[in-house]
Amino acid sequence: MERKNIISTAVCVMLLFVNANHRMLVAQKNFSIDSAVITGKYSVPKCPAWLNNAVFYQIYPQTFYDSNGDGIGDLEGIIEKLDYVKSLGVDGFWINPYFESTFHDAGYDVTDYYKVAPRYGTNADAKRMFDEAKKRGLKIIFDYVISYTSIDLNFGFAKCDKPWMLPIDHPDVLELQKELKKVLRFWMDMGASGFRADMAGALVKNANMTGNDQFYNTRDK
Repeated sequence: MERKNIISTAVCVMLLFVNANHRMLVAQKNFSIDSAVITGKYSVPKCPAWLNNAVFYQIYPQTFYDSNGDGIGDLEGIIEKLDYVKSLGVDGFWINPYFESTFHDAGYDVTDYYKVAPRYGTNADAKRMFDEAKKRGLKIIFDYVISYTSIDLNFGFAKCDKPWMLPIDHPDVLELQKELKKVLRFWMDMGASGFRADMAGALVKNANMTGNDQFYNTRDK
């Protein structure tokens, strides 16, 4: 008798799922910009309380403030202007990539996630930036750029059509996944309050992606 009840319940759940899925597909088919309903409902994701209402200022290191007259902004320049940033009434600032890079893509083509780009300063400068910002009650979040990187690094590829590409289950790629978590811990332990996942929509891709499709669509066709 108990087994029959379990089977009946399973069948009911399956029918409910099929029915709900059918209604969802019909709704998607009939959906248009004119049929959208704005409910005003939202949910706040789990995060530190201070982040719920925080206001951030954005700093691109290269063009923010040059402290040594070489024509390139640097971390020392940011440190010198922390009082100015504080005067804006913000809770902190989001700093664009300051890591070692080939700079073919404005610093987003990272070559060493643990090292400050020499044009910006040193890791010691970064530590002082975090410390001085904390003294002023400013939070710092950094750009975590792992959706793409310098060609000098290899994150793994679903379709290995070039000799230098490694499959996603290659031992080196699996170790790299662990290393990416260590990168977060490294900068958070140094004093960062958080991070921004750059190109978050491109972090998950499927086997049908080609070219720049990865930036706009993550659904199988």
